[in-house]
Amino acid sequence: MIAALLLAAACSYPPLYDMSGPECVTPTEPCQCSECVRWDAVQGAVRYEINRTDINGVERLVGRSAIYGGYVDEFGTWIPVDPVEWYCFQRDDPPPVEGRRYSYKIRACTGPAAATCTPWAARDDGLPILYYGAPMWCTSGGVRVGCGS
Repeated sequence: MIAALLLAAACSYPPLYDMSGPECVTPTEPCQCSECVRWDAVQGAVRYEINRTDINGVERLVGRSAIYGGYVDEFGTWIPVDPVEWYCFQRDDPPPVEGRRYSYKIRACTGPAAATCTPWAARDDGLPILYYGAPMWCTSGGVRVGCGS
């Protein structure tokens, strides 16, 4: 169901927050992988929920992945819900802590209630979706500075 694609990044430049690099399955420190994950679409899904487990074993729902709910366009045509099959970890609420390791699971939901959701799953190959909190970048005049400076 879920095929993770994590991208290479380096601490020498800002986090990518995109899906353009090679797969990285089990990072061992920050900045080895991108800040996003992608999975295969699930038929009938109206949203995907993202669950994060921290190094202490504490689990929490940290996000949902959907472009928009259903709506009627300017021509009166109903446009159904369009869930997206990717998620960037910095969208977590609360955001990942720099340098801390997390494990993620995702589930697809076909309706508003939790009972309409599939079981939580990681990757199709059974490997976990791992992420180490990358440093947040802020710049001033093209120079890296501490965020909040």
